[in-house]
Formats: sequence, C-alpha cells, structure tokens
Amino acid sequence: MKIQSIHLKNQSEQSKIEMVDFYNEATEDYKFWSNDYNMHFGYFIPCKTNPLKRDSMLNEMNKQVIKRLNIGKFKNRLVDLGCGMGATLRYALKHHKNVMVYGVTLSNFQVQQGNELLKGKNGIILKENYNETSFSSNSFDSAVAIESFCHSGHNYDTLKEAYRILKPGGKFVVADAFLKKPVEQLCKGGSFTYRKLCNHWSLEKLEPHFVIKKHLVQL
Repeated sequence: MKIQSIHLKNQSEQSKIEMVDFYNEATEDYKFWSNDYNMHFGYFIPCKTNPLKRDSMLNEMNKQVIKRLNIGKFKNRLVDLGCGMGATLRYALKHHKNVMVYGVTLSNFQVQQGNELLKGKNGIILKENYNETSFSSNSFDSAVAIESFCHSGHNYDTLKEAYRILKPGGKFVVADAFLKKPVEQLCKGGSFTYRKLCNHWSLEKLEPHFVIKKHLVQL
C-alpha cells in the first residue's frame, strides 16, 4: 500500500508538470481561440449565441458562471481557481464595480501576461496551487473554477481547499467536464476516448458528476 501511495503521488506530480508545461507553451495560441483569451469551453443558447463566433459562447459561459454567484451591491472578493489569462476575472470586473478579483495559476506565462491584461483594474493573478493556496481561511465571498479542477482529477482535497478559503455563506461555482458514469462502466469506445482526452489535455482524471455532488455535501 505504501508503494502504491508513492506511485500515485508521483503520477499526480507528473500530471501537474505536464499541465504547467502545456499552458506555458500553448497560452499564446489561445489568441486564435478567443480574442479575450477565454481558455475554456462555451455556453450555447439557441438564437442568442452563435456557434460560428466562439467568443459569443465563451463570454456567455463567463456570464452564466458569474450570474450564479449572485453578486450583490456590497464589496465582494472573488477568486478564480485556475484562472488562465484572467478572462473570467475581467468579465466580472466589467459587470460588477464592487468586485475585487484574484486569480491563481501555476503558469508563469499566465501570471505575467494575465497581470498585464489586468493592469489598472482591481485585480491580480498569483502563482499559486489551487490545491493548497496561501490564502487565509474565510477570505473570499465568491469562488469560481472553470475547466480547471479537471487537471487535478476533481480531487476531494481540491474542493476542500476551495471551501476553506470561502467565507461562511460564500458562493462557489464550478463549470467543468464530468463523466456521467464511473470509468469502469464506460463502453470500449468511451473508455478509449476518455483515455485519449486525459492524455492529450494533461488531465489527471475526470470524476462522475454525482461523485462531485457527494464530495460537496461532505464538506
């Protein structure tokens, strides 16, 4: 059991290194994907968002996530756990003048360039591991994680850290890719596709959505 534990830890560390390398090298290319540097998938609404214009769907995802935070009129400290270039943070600042935003990423490139895009705005991006941040407990009113927790395999400790830094009654919104059933129940085609997805996008693993709900209830 001890050997297995060490192996799993090393595997997790390798996944983190591959993920950081991927985003350090690929972030510049995301300008092709999104003029606003949205580094996530979009939200499609028939007759409203245009599938041929990605930014309309990508920013709609920002809108849907931020809307679910129910940000009021009082000062609100918001953290994006795995913020990329800070597109969601900039969207929040544009639509809520009472927000102070923080982003965390492991990518040096994203920290440098993301903060350039935030220059003059009420926000900052820090080089932090969202599994173990340096933030004090009960620091934030709101938290989001958009297509980021998949890189840590939707780990329970990741959710626990988000819970720790949120104030009592704070809001947390996750928009991510989840499985509909456990990996062992996937068909051969589904299992093959799943493995390729994880390998090519530096994902440790994906959890079924009902497992995430169970973890959140346990916090």
